[in-house]
Amino acid sequence: MLKDKKSVLAVPEALLRIIITIAIVFLIVLPFWNRLEAAIFNPDRKYLESFENFASSINNMGQGRETLLLTMRDKSAIIGFSKDAGRYECFNCYVGIQNRPTVFFDRPSNPECSGRSCICLCNNLILYDAVENDKSIKSGKCSEIQCKVLNGDVPQTTPIKLYPGIDIWVTTIGGGTEYWKNGFLYARGVSGANGLKLYTDESVNFVAERRGSNIGICNYDLLGFNQGTLGIDRCVITAFDEAKKLEEKNIDKAIEKYTEIISSGQNTEDAKASMQRLVQIYMLKKQQQKVSEAYNQMISIFPELKSDAIEKQIASLQTAK
Repeated sequence: MLKDKKSVLAVPEALLRIIITIAIVFLIVLPFWNRLEAAIFNPDRKYLESFENFASSINNMGQGRETLLLTMRDKSAIIGFSKDAGRYECFNCYVGIQNRPTVFFDRPSNPECSGRSCICLCNNLILYDAVENDKSIKSGKCSEIQCKVLNGDVPQTTPIKLYPGIDIWVTTIGGGTEYWKNGFLYARGVSGANGLKLYTDESVNFVAERRGSNIGICNYDLLGFNQGTLGIDRCVITAFDEAKKLEEKNIDKAIEKYTEIISSGQNTEDAKASMQRLVQIYMLKKQQQKVSEAYNQMISIFPELKSDAIEKQIASLQTAK
């Protein structure tokens, strides 16, 4: 009888040992082996995994700002493309050149980038000399490229500065008009691709920012430029931000900028904010006819902005007149 009890107890103990062994294999041995295998037989795997995690984190983030780590191999880049962009362009990104692109990178044919904004990992980035409209220009090419769909759009323009942190380039040589068009590009170990200084660190912290439907990616140099030089604490700087900043120097120019934003119809959120701002400005200037026109235009496009309080203020301007 006692022998039978011992046999019964031995079965669960043996089963428990098997379960523990299997758990150790799956939780410790296999992950370790995968990392070892990647390091020995596929050293580039960690870069692809880092990129995939980076893109996934951007797509899963909510409104606001997050810091994300990206590990990149030498001579590689991450490139973002706006939804409707044919190519990424870096305007005025070589000293002494103004009002034209100096570097471009064609939108890849990857299905992830078809009719959608996307972010790509470019390996072995090389800049080739080319000619466009009788002007010299650099064309970026990759030996291989992987892309991911972006859940949001990339701003059409992103102001930058040659070699952030070295103000002599702006004050002495005349930089400060550089900007990216239809995308963004950050490279490791490649200079001249984006108007920024040469970066060589394998792992870099980037700031991702979601603002409405827009997604912006910046490093801390570029964020510092936005904060310090432009006075705008954002990665995503829209035309509305520029117009708002312009109010400090020239209110009439700011009004022109708001009007351009509304007429372009390219960014509904910027247009909405611009209409609201025009109503506020004309109200402060006590220009009854213009504030009425701006308000009526605003509520015809965005009826949810209809306000009894604003209508009373407009009526009071009419009475005062």
